[in-house]
Amino acid sequence: MDATATASQAALVAKTQAIAQALHDAGAADFVVAPNIRTQVIDVTLGVADETASSADALERTIRELETSTIGAGIRRVTEDPFTPDTAQGGTAASTNSSGSGVACTFSFGVRSGSIYGLLTAGHCPNTLYYVNPVSGQTTLLTLRDEYEGYHGDYAWYSYSGTVQPKFYAGSGTSNLRTVTSVKAAASIAVGDYYCKYGRASNRSDCNNVKYTDVCHNGGGSLVCSQVRMRKVYGACGDSGGPWYSGTKAVGINTGRYGSGGNCSTTRSEHAFTPVSSAADDMGVQILTR
Repeated sequence: MDATATASQAALVAKTQAIAQALHDAGAADFVVAPNIRTQVIDVTLGVADETASSADALERTIRELETSTIGAGIRRVTEDPFTPDTAQGGTAASTNSSGSGVACTFSFGVRSGSIYGLLTAGHCPNTLYYVNPVSGQTTLLTLRDEYEGYHGDYAWYSYSGTVQPKFYAGSGTSNLRTVTSVKAAASIAVGDYYCKYGRASNRSDCNNVKYTDVCHNGGGSLVCSQVRMRKVYGACGDSGGPWYSGTKAVGINTGRYGSGGNCSTTRSEHAFTPVSSAADDMGVQILTR
């Protein structure tokens, strides 16, 4: 369930605590309640054995009863289970082997092309990639559908045999799993905009401002253009392909460290990304949103 609100920081935190206490009092044993001060969202994740069970309905009513005119909370039911092995989300590790060891790249956002669903990452990532479930560690081999690295950017998409959700991780824990609500248009990205990135290799979410738009650079052997150049953020080998975002808005696909010498950096350095909207348009896929 997503609870959206317009309130002060203190009021949002108080509402979060009230929801957590009410769920505890109602007998919920498996739940996470996480506020996001910047986006004014409270994510409530409930572990329910049967989504249609009366217990799930009762817990939803418990949350709705906490609404007040001053907090302005709005509730909507999310029925997907993010913890089952056959579901996939962005902000997750991509490995080159079935054991799931090592992080070759990071997937950014879920996409669809007709009835085929998949995940985005960078075009310079290996052609053979396994999705690593962040909870179970189970791996699933993906199929490369399209890739590009050059004048128009650095992006690729792989189809996934299970269910792909309109969600991405902005951190390693399940409380950092966010629902994509919109996509930033490439033409509206401007110098000074504030965006964040997450990569599974560095396992860090870091934010900064746009330094330049529509630039070219040597991404480690290939000239990559149509890039947004960011000011310094943390990164590491394997963060390539990961999500750039603003709250719950999908913004870009990470290319890596800006300039020559490869994409890896374990310290704070300038990074570049391809606007996700232009990458999706070029490959003919649709970014999954709710």
